Amino acid sequence: MQSRTTSTLARADAETKRMAPGHGTAIPELERSPFPQTIEPDRTGVVVSSGRANRRIVRRRVSPLTVLLSLFGAAVGIVLYIGNVIAVGNLLAEIDTLERQHSQILMDRERLQFEIRQLSSLEHIQNRAQSELGLKVVREAPTWLAVDKDKVRALEDEAAAQKP
Repeated sequence: MQSRTTSTLARADAETKRMAPGHGTAIPELERSPFPQTIEPDRTGVVVSSGRANRRIVRRRVSPLTVLLSLFGAAVGIVLYIGNVIAVGNLLAEIDTLERQHSQILMDRERLQFEIRQLSSLEHIQNRAQSELGLKVVREAPTWLAVDKDKVRALEDEAAAQKP
């Protein structure tokens, strides 16, 4: 695509060729300048590109080794991810099992505490003492007996004398 207005370098180049037609060719440095040609807007203010041709696009080939390494890396990543998902699933199943065991242990603990409270109640102890041991509830206060110490010594002496 050509610009509507020519750039300053192109104008200067054209003038040099017109002024000195027999003096040789134009300066080669001006023809192959490392700087891009200036782009000037036209009368409407629209910038139109210069007549410079674009470079040809060179597509780089992807080596088969790069493709294989990237596929191998992706496969390793997928395997690690799936292994992680499986490990998390196993841990969740184990947590569920342990939570069930924990709730069962808590229920057993509550049941045992209830049995302890029931078996240690005074009514239960009194009923077992009366039925199994034959003990009776005393309705009167105990009486104190007076013991004669001299009679106790005399009985102890007689018992010792009878034993040879």
